Amino acid sequence: MSEDTNPSSVTRPLRAPGVDAPPEGLPPATAPAANCQGSETLLVVEDEEGVRLLVCDCLRMNGYTVLEAGHGEEALCIAGGHSGEISLMITDVTMPGMNGRELAERMAALRPAMKVLYMSGCAETAVYRKGVLEPGAPFLQKPFGPPDLGRKVRDVLGPERDLP
Repeated sequence: MSEDTNPSSVTRPLRAPGVDAPPEGLPPATAPAANCQGSETLLVVEDEEGVRLLVCDCLRMNGYTVLEAGHGEEALCIAGGHSGEISLMITDVTMPGMNGRELAERMAALRPAMKVLYMSGCAETAVYRKGVLEPGAPFLQKPFGPPDLGRKVRDVLGPERDLP
């Protein structure tokens, strides 16, 4: 029997012995937490393509409309050309050409109501201590998982507004 027709090579979900289903009350692993969902438009600015794609996919799974840019100048062009509201910009702190803080300052003139969430692989204390960000600026340290991202985004945005 060839390997591709061998019944023992079929992929099956991993279960503990004697357990036929996930424990009751636990949502499926792919279901986003209700408090992390939204319908706002977000702009993700990240120079590392793999990170940007993961962040954007996670946010889209939570119901957000996501615009994406690989660097600051591209983000400014996207924001300038987008006719609707952009509620939040999620930007890497360290990027070539223009860092996240410089981008946020330039973006404030273009979109004054837009909130900003910074992300970085540097420790939060180092980012504040070096003066890269103002103390208290919304920050998410990499690496982070989808639940952390979802909670932080919802925290920065505040409760979703009810549409009329």
